[in-house]
Amino acid sequence: MSDEELDSVADNNDALYFTDTYGIFVNEWYKHRDIHEESHSIYGGLSEKDLKMMEKMKARKKLIITEFNMIGMPTPADVRTSFENAFHLKWSGWMGRSIASLDTIDNPDLPKWIVRAYKKNNNNSWKFKNAGMLFIHENGTVVVLEKGKDLADAIPTIVTDKNNQARFGIPGNIIYPYWMDIWENKTDSNLVQANYIVNTTATGLALLSSFKIPKMFPAIIEHRGDYRFFYFCGDFADNPTKFRFAKLSGITGLKFLMYNAKDQTDRNRFFWEFYLPLMQNILGDYYKDLRFLRKTSIKD
Repeated sequence: MSDEELDSVADNNDALYFTDTYGIFVNEWYKHRDIHEESHSIYGGLSEKDLKMMEKMKARKKLIITEFNMIGMPTPADVRTSFENAFHLKWSGWMGRSIASLDTIDNPDLPKWIVRAYKKNNNNSWKFKNAGMLFIHENGTVVVLEKGKDLADAIPTIVTDKNNQARFGIPGNIIYPYWMDIWENKTDSNLVQANYIVNTTATGLALLSSFKIPKMFPAIIEHRGDYRFFYFCGDFADNPTKFRFAKLSGITGLKFLMYNAKDQTDRNRFFWEFYLPLMQNILGDYYKDLRFLRKTSIKD
């Protein structure tokens, strides 16, 4: 798009949501490829035009929502730095997720490239069998925490204070079993509205500390005032939910039928209990403000 076209988009839209800038890789696109193996990017990464689009929305005080892997591979280094400077954030280079089984035989979905990277730096050893967590740095370093030894619980918890529970309609504690990234807040004008807590043992805490990985880190970062911005430090929009149900009026009253409360790895629970009300309240509050501003503008 030309600069004029970007201005037109920014003028005629109220909000911008960037998700899954990771893009598409060879093994995901072509049939008969192993999606759990490392492959090359076909398309993806945050582009200079994407960033310019954000900056134009930011200048107009329009709502911007971004999330997990915003500036990770395959985003170019200069675009990453520009994004961090524009929104006063810093990615640590670490991402992580909970794994239901670290047993390479029992769990065929365990990414093979992660196992290989770990073995390369650990005498070709992979002795893990239980559930656990993986932390992967962009430089190829892999840290593995196993339930029973390093973790009291293999799934991290998102913790939200009472004010934000009421504001967003979300629970104070909820497990999050999918991909997340670790960010550092660089300004007091960015507010951390929810945090992840990794449920470590003393051994696990020492292991994380040795790699300078925090036990608690942001899950939701928000900026309000001179511009409106959210960063969700997780792959929040990636849900296995059947959206034909999500569109039904009043369906939230039956949300308990939409997930298995006993299955901690069921990501549908996160959608119904956390992501859906979070988005409803973010957009609802924003549009109330927009309606007020437009009414005021008409009167003026």
